[in-house]
Amino acid sequence: MLIQRFKRPGFLRDVFAVSSGSAVSQVLAIAASPILMRIYSPAELGIQAICISILFVGVIGSMRYNQAIPLPEKLDESIRIAFLALFVLAVMTILVGFCLHLFIKDIAAFTKAPKIIEFIGLLIVIFLFIGTSEILLSITLRLKKFRRLGQAQIAQTLVQLGYQVIAGLNVPTAQSLVEGMLFGNLAAIIVYTLGIYASFKLMPRINLSELRRVAVAYSKFPLLASPSSLINGASIQATPLLLAAFYSPEVVGLLALAQRVIGLPVTTIGYGVSKVFFQRSAEVQNQTPAELLALYTKAARALLVISILPITVLALTGPQVFSIIFGERWSDAGLYASLLAPMFISQFVVSPLSTIMAVISAQKQQLMWDVTRLVAIGTTVFVAGQLNLDAVYCIAMYGACMTLCYIWLYLLTRKQILNKNKAHLTL
Repeated sequence: MLIQRFKRPGFLRDVFAVSSGSAVSQVLAIAASPILMRIYSPAELGIQAICISILFVGVIGSMRYNQAIPLPEKLDESIRIAFLALFVLAVMTILVGFCLHLFIKDIAAFTKAPKIIEFIGLLIVIFLFIGTSEILLSITLRLKKFRRLGQAQIAQTLVQLGYQVIAGLNVPTAQSLVEGMLFGNLAAIIVYTLGIYASFKLMPRINLSELRRVAVAYSKFPLLASPSSLINGASIQATPLLLAAFYSPEVVGLLALAQRVIGLPVTTIGYGVSKVFFQRSAEVQNQTPAELLALYTKAARALLVISILPITVLALTGPQVFSIIFGERWSDAGLYASLLAPMFISQFVVSPLSTIMAVISAQKQQLMWDVTRLVAIGTTVFVAGQLNLDAVYCIAMYGACMTLCYIWLYLLTRKQILNKNKAHLTL
């Protein structure tokens, strides 16, 4: 049974290969945080978070054609999709650059962060690098070079943090933080490229008609997955923008540190699980789809068990630990981390497994959930700001809203898997 493959060392080995790189990156990021937080101020970290929020559009750099790369059985088809994704990314980079030139001053005024106007060139290049890295990641995943994914993450983290520390010791500015992101993504691109170039020695035929064919064959990704990813990113990244508008970049910086200390382990470990789970769930769907729900349920249960204890401990000791490690000016970040603990647990359990929605062609339902979450989060922060509530109450409301949204996503995904199984039984 394919469900046994989840229990066998193969699955665990692949998760470990990816997650070990994520874990090392996480340790490096957390270890560097006390240094970075004593070099940079909450406002400077907040400006970086605002730039990251702007760059969330990078998730649709290739209009999600990169997600289709691991799906075909034949490598030639995957390579054709990869070339299509690179072409789309080039076009999108030009469009995003044009839009940034038009609206960057308005964004800077809205977020009370005039410095970001100076970063427009950096943001465009980072957008291109993020998209390229995602495409190369998908090719690496298609080739099952899971260890290479971990190596790329470590390289990206090392270069980014190293640059930010060295540049910050010279002149600690928000620009140094943003430049570190650029060089980190470039390092990841180099590592991915070194790992996959040998597989491209025998290239399939690539011409306009072939690109047009794969564009149509996988059109669900730009038409449904792309808007869903954009809204998904917006629902997360709108929060720093709204907090900057209603409160200040300092509040954004405090939230960014809380997410770095607790959210980073959640996202980095979940990253490894999501990549391997996506490949495994696609395999199960192709061969024995009736086992898909069991695979999903078992993975969710395992993630819940793993997450509860460490996140709860960090939540209970957050304010004290943050003050000791990062300095008194970051104590509120520890309070934010405590308030967001339920959100981090639910995110750790549900988010990495949501890639299964693409496997079962449930992009419409994913899009519906993403839209609802965006509206719910935007409304929550907006209402808190309009009522002039203290930032602490706003963060607590935001965390509760996110937790409920992730619980709903879990139930929605189970329902869609069951519906998919019924469809197979009637064929």
